[in-house]
Amino acid sequence: MFSPYDAADILEGQRDAIESMRDTCDVLRPTGTTFNPETGSDEVTGPQVYPVDGQTGWCRAKAGTTMDGNAEAGSHVFTIERQVLVFPIGTGLRPGDLVNLRTSVANPILAGTRYEITGAARGSYQTAERWNVKAVTS
Repeated sequence: MFSPYDAADILEGQRDAIESMRDTCDVLRPTGTTFNPETGSDEVTGPQVYPVDGQTGWCRAKAGTTMDGNAEAGSHVFTIERQVLVFPIGTGLRPGDLVNLRTSVANPILAGTRYEITGAARGSYQTAERWNVKAVTS
């Protein structure tokens, strides 16, 4: 079967995709919670799964959509935004992982935004991992 791209083209695209990632992210795989007496709330705990081995943690936030309506938890109302985060191929991320967008050169207001990965945005000939995420803001 004919493919318009060969392996070298895809590898070049993967390198180009990483070069376009100027945001940095940390990703935690939740395993439990711990009560923080200073804040008076539970905090998620678990191992950091990205970046590993001293890597930078390149990522890129893509614009998303805001859901109509709000989610409610107890007496607090949250607005939920749906977005896509882009990572290099081979991160091993999965739904449920929690992302902290540490820095954003192009949009510094995003720094510190937290997301939950909800699923993969799949496609043919991918040069990067694209993950559907939700940001919950108060």
